[in-house]
Parts: sequence; C-alpha cells; structure tokens
Amino acid sequence: MTNLDNNPDQEKAIIAPIKGISKIWLVPVVAFLIGAWILVHNVINQGPTITIEFDTAQGLEAGKTKIKIRDVTIGLIEEISLKDDSSGVIAKAAIEKSSSKLLKTDTQFWIVSPRISFGGVSGLQTLLSGAYINMAPGQESKSAKKFIALDRPPITPLGTPGLRVVLVSESAFTFKEGDLLIYQGMPVGRLETVKFDLEARKAYYGAFIEAPFHTLITENTRFWNASGIELSLSADGIDIKTGSLASLLSGGIEFDIPEGSEKGTQAGENAEFNVYPSFEAATTPHFTAEVPYLLLVNDSVRGLRPGAPVEYRGLRVGEVKEVNATFDLADFRTTDASFSIPVLISIQPARANLADNQLGINHVIEQMDLWLKQGLRASLKTGNLVTGAVFVDLQHYRDVAQYDEQIVQGYTVIPMVKGGIGELTQQVSNTLGKINALPLESLTQDMSVLIKDLTKTALTFESAGATLNSRLASFDVATLNETLGNLSQLLDDYSGNSDGFANVNDTLKEIQSTMKELTPMLQKLNHSPNSLIFKSKVGPDIEPRGIEQ
Repeated sequence: MTNLDNNPDQEKAIIAPIKGISKIWLVPVVAFLIGAWILVHNVINQGPTITIEFDTAQGLEAGKTKIKIRDVTIGLIEEISLKDDSSGVIAKAAIEKSSSKLLKTDTQFWIVSPRISFGGVSGLQTLLSGAYINMAPGQESKSAKKFIALDRPPITPLGTPGLRVVLVSESAFTFKEGDLLIYQGMPVGRLETVKFDLEARKAYYGAFIEAPFHTLITENTRFWNASGIELSLSADGIDIKTGSLASLLSGGIEFDIPEGSEKGTQAGENAEFNVYPSFEAATTPHFTAEVPYLLLVNDSVRGLRPGAPVEYRGLRVGEVKEVNATFDLADFRTTDASFSIPVLISIQPARANLADNQLGINHVIEQMDLWLKQGLRASLKTGNLVTGAVFVDLQHYRDVAQYDEQIVQGYTVIPMVKGGIGELTQQVSNTLGKINALPLESLTQDMSVLIKDLTKTALTFESAGATLNSRLASFDVATLNETLGNLSQLLDDYSGNSDGFANVNDTLKEIQSTMKELTPMLQKLNHSPNSLIFKSKVGPDIEPRGIEQ
C-alpha cells in the first residue's frame, strides 16, 4: 500500500477519457497549411522552364549562372547536360513568370564574357562577378521554349530602327561579321552575317544600316570595298585612295550614289546589292551596249591591259577588252597578219552621248564605216611615262593607204598606224643608227694626235717658264734700283720749280717771239711767192676805220 491509501484526507484523481482534438495539433496543421499555400503560390507564380543549346558549357554553372536583361536577373540555370550526339550542351533554366511574355521564337541568348576586338572591349565586369547569360527579347508573336544560343553578342540588338540589306560579292572573300558600313567616312552600320554559296561561288553578307542613314539606300546606291589602301596604276597616272582608320584596321564597306546619277527610289528590306572591289569600279558607269572591233598590232603591247581606255581625239569612247585574243589567223589576207597580236576593243555608244541600246550600236557602226574610209586609224600611245600604261588612240590621218575592209571571225579590223610607241622606237633606232655611222675610229685617232700636240706644247711652256725663272734669278736688283733713282732725279730736274724747267720755258718763249716776227713775211710769200725776187705790187692791207663818234 502506498501512503496515499493511508491518508484519508487526500483526494483521489479521477481518470476519464479525453473528448475532442488536442490544441497541440494546431501547430502542424498551421505549418501544413502554410507549406501548402507556399507550394500552391509557387506553382501558380512559377515561370516556364526553357532549354538553351550551347556549343560549350564554358562559363556556365548550374544553380549559379544567371539570365539577365539590361542587368536585371530574370532567370537561373538549373541543370546542364550533354547532348546525345556530344555536339553541344543543353542548359535548363527557370524564367520568372513576369518575363515569360518575352520568350518568342526570335529571342536571343548569348554568354557575356570578356571580349577584345577592333570594335572595342566588352564584358570586363564578368572578371569579378563571373559569366552570365544575356537575353534579347524577341519581336515575333509566337512563343517558344527551346532556343539556340549565339556564339557572340548580336551585332545589332533586336528592335533597332534601320534597314537590312544583302550584299553580294564575287571577288575576294575579305569581310567578316562586325565590319563597318561607312558613308563619307562615318560608320552607319555593320555586317551581321556572312555566308558563302559554294555552287554560285558568291559571298552573301547580311548588313544593317542604322536609322536615319537607312534612307540613303536607294536603287542606285553603290557599295565598294573600303578596306586597306587602294593603289591604281593607269594611263591617267598613279591614284591612291584610303578609307578611314577604322576601316584600315578592321575592314569595311563604303557606299554612296555615283556622281551624276539620279537618287532613285528607296530600297526595300533585304534588297540585294553588289559589292565592287574598288571605288573606281563602283562609280564607273556600266554600259550595256557596245560594238567590238579588232586591232592587229605589229608593235609591242607592253603596258596595254584589259580595261585600258580607247580614245577618239582625247575623248574616251570605249575600252580594251582582251589583249592577245584567241583568233584563227590562217585566213588573214596579209602575210604580216600571222605575226600580229590581236587586241579586241569595244566602242560604247553611251560614252559618245548616244543611246545605250541597239539604236546607238547602229549609229556607231555606220559612223565607223564612214570614218574608216576617210582615214580613221588606230595607234598605241603611252598614257603615263611613270607607269608605262598604254591606251588605244583613234585619229584621222591623211596620206594613208586606202581602206580595204577586213573582217576576222565577225570582227571588223581597224587598220593600225605607227604612233606613240612605234614612233618613239623608230626615233630611238634612227638616233642609234646615226651614232653608229659616226667616224668614231678616225675621230679617236685625231683626238690622240691632238692630245700628243697638246702635251708637246705643255712641255715647251714648261721649258720657257724654267728659262724665265733662271733669268729672273740672275737679274741684278741693285742696278735696277740705281736706274730708277737716276730717272727720278731727271724728272725732278725738269719739274715746275727746277732751273732746268725755267731754261726750257725761256727758250720756248724766244721761239714764239721769233715766229711772230716771221709771220708777215710768211703771209707775203703765201700771196706772192716771187716777191723775194720781184717787187710786189700788192698794196698794203687796208685797215677799216671805225664809226666816227
């Protein structure tokens, strides 16, 4: 028995079953409800899960790599796995529900990391924070959840106002994504895509021109390569053109409307344009109508190139198409034709202000037929002495052989005359002939004899000089001084104040007086020479009297 049984005053506990639920169960119920509410809230507000395909997982980390728009986080990479064919990786990312409306078929993703290029430096902030995925919202109406990431940031952000065109190049494949589009030295756009068609052997460049410069693109706009330095050697001389510093370093394409051309209508989206290799090629008018002619050149064709001008009296009317063209010369009428070099040229009617069509062609043919009969001939002339470039010159000549029409394989032959190169060669040949005809051998012998005579003369002068030197050496200087002293004394004796001078002066005065006394007698003898023998009958001279006062 316990002490409780022995204590009658102590009350006994009443044991009875509990009715209802204990309040302690409110704690887990509330916790469950909160958890459920959180779960439902997350489910309701959870954004979509998307997959993004990358070439490599470099810079990506599940649970850490964020997806941003304008530096605002809108998603997180949750899982990264390898593709089944190991050609890339697939990243699953959770996007906030508020940003799900930005997921369109043209939405772009790319990894932001440090990049250095000619266009500048970007992504330096990721050196400390780590790489992240940038997102550019799409513009299409259809939504999407699978995307392929870009290898690099897009050249032009989506939604940028402007115009996209396609540039086609058949020349060197020299441009790359990001190269500049330049208008009069100002960058106004860039190349976005580069594709090469193996079958057509053409390069297609997707280009974007920013607003408001996209209004400059019309149907008559010309694009040309502005990369590097353009050096051209032609009959007109040396021409050097350079682009801007940016185009020299990274390459670029320049565009403009050729001078004298109409502006034309505005170009539409994805319009195609050719890219010319140079400014000259882009701005040179392109003529469709032309009349071919053949030249049979007997002189040297060094310096003559396809594209060289064909001029008529200084005005360009065509160009050289082919030098040393392939022709069968077996049926030529002249025996010298087999040694000629065939040069194919073309006359372009539009260059002569004629219609660029069949009417212009007919007019050129009629005019050329008439002029050939009137003495029109072709010759090769040097356009520039520095470059050695040669062009074809058409001129009217007199005293030429009668024109005899000659057609070779459908091409009319324009007769040639010597001019420019031929005349210069002939003059040089004539000059060399005259030099060869000079009696150089006999002239050399005469010069040898002359040199010997000059040598003898020089020796004679040398001997005379030695003799003179010996005489001067033996000359008595004291005797010469004594003689000069005596001469000086003599001159002093006859000076103005000396006695000798006074005596000579008195003598001269007496002679003068005597001459005065003899003057009458001399005058008498002059009038009457026999007066010394016979008495003179001449009366005395009558002296005139003066006027009485």
